[in-house]
Amino acid sequence: MRKLLIGLVALFAIALAALVYFIVFYVRIDDYPVPKRIDTPPEYDVQQSRVVTTISVPLEQVRRGLETDLPRTLASLDERVEECVPRETVRLLGQNLFRTPRFGCNLVGEVRRGTISLSGSGRTLLARFPVNAEIEIRDIGDVITRETASATAWFELRARLGVGGDWRLRPDIRISYEWVEEPGIFFAGQRITFTRQADAELRKILHRIEASLEARVRQIDLRSEVAGAWRQGFDTISLNRENPPVWLRLTPQQAGTDGVRIAGSNLSTDLMLRADVEVFVGEIPEDPLTTPLPGNIGVAGGRGFEVTVPVLANYSEVEPVILRALERLADRGIAIPDLGRLELEAHAVTVYATSGGRIAVGIDAEVEPVGNLTGRLWGRSRGTVWLTGMPVTEANSEVLRIDDLQVFGDMDTDVGDLLVRALGSEDVKAEIEAALVEDFGSDYEAIIGKAREGIQSVTVGGFKLSFDISSVEHGPIVASGQGLFMPVVANGSVTTQIRN
Repeated sequence: MRKLLIGLVALFAIALAALVYFIVFYVRIDDYPVPKRIDTPPEYDVQQSRVVTTISVPLEQVRRGLETDLPRTLASLDERVEECVPRETVRLLGQNLFRTPRFGCNLVGEVRRGTISLSGSGRTLLARFPVNAEIEIRDIGDVITRETASATAWFELRARLGVGGDWRLRPDIRISYEWVEEPGIFFAGQRITFTRQADAELRKILHRIEASLEARVRQIDLRSEVAGAWRQGFDTISLNRENPPVWLRLTPQQAGTDGVRIAGSNLSTDLMLRADVEVFVGEIPEDPLTTPLPGNIGVAGGRGFEVTVPVLANYSEVEPVILRALERLADRGIAIPDLGRLELEAHAVTVYATSGGRIAVGIDAEVEPVGNLTGRLWGRSRGTVWLTGMPVTEANSEVLRIDDLQVFGDMDTDVGDLLVRALGSEDVKAEIEAALVEDFGSDYEAIIGKAREGIQSVTVGGFKLSFDISSVEHGPIVASGQGLFMPVVANGSVTTQIRN
């Protein structure tokens, strides 16, 4: 009886020890701690991208407008001149003998212009046209019944053009004319000119000519051209529709021009656009909020473009990569001391930003030990275990690595839950780290390539912009609430066409 009692006590002690061992070493956890999700956008200094390009407007519309405004017959002359031939004093032997009589006459004729031509240099627009005068001198002192005088002059209009803060062209106009052949006739051995009378008629039309040129120049409506481009510049453009989706979002901020140049038959101006240019990888971003066209701020900086691009890669693009990596690892097999070989089946992966600049990786998986007796005591376990790690890169390096990837929570991975021990093992962590490094390293050039290809021809309002990227630099990658964020700076040249 005493031996039986001792045996029962020993058996009870063994069972109790086994129970304690199982409880201590094989705790099954059903409710795993979840890292806090951070939804804040990335923090970075937004530098407005600058595009300086040249647009041209044909001047033919100005020339046609002047042709319409200015009639061919500029002035008509029909007046009586009491002293048509100047009186002279006749002298003989140093003495004034008498003065010639006063001869009056009638002047009848027209002043007609020729074809208007436009040219210019720098900011000065030059309009020129010939003027021909045909004047009949009638009844000169009842001596000459009729005589015709022909004359030619050239009108020249110089308009120095500027652009105001309201986007309106402002011409500073100067008008001059010069007689190539003054109107006149020969009478009594001398040439008599009628320039004074013709000048009086021409001066009457100078204001009309000036007003016409100013009105036609102001009809070159830069404001409407720029405003149309400005409104349509608020746009989200697809650079690549899949594998991965890449989006370009434009948000104009400022615009300016500091003047115009005349070259041949065209008026050209340097147009500067400052805009926030963002590239998004993954889901299409929200459309930018359209704002009214601000005032003209002029042109600052050189030509070409410098684009600051905040590249955001959605975490949803990373999740399937990690899932595929876990599937490859399951095919190779996982072995853990004391448990033997594990069968791993990963169902889903969730990635988002968490506190401290880290990313959280949630792995929904099933694990079953099949290697030895101790492992088989567990049976099959399923749940979602969370790991966190710090994304680390260096400037201008496309290699992303995850430092300090650890199971989230205060669980001891040596003695804790089966899922925790399996998914927190070095093999699994190494596979996740390798997957992330492989994914970003291979996709970066593809994303930049898609962006480079996409911006070769971008339609913004009435302009078609063609960018040629010459250099690309980027800063380190950080985890943000909206995705893995990387600031990229691209430089290059740009050409512009006005859409017909």
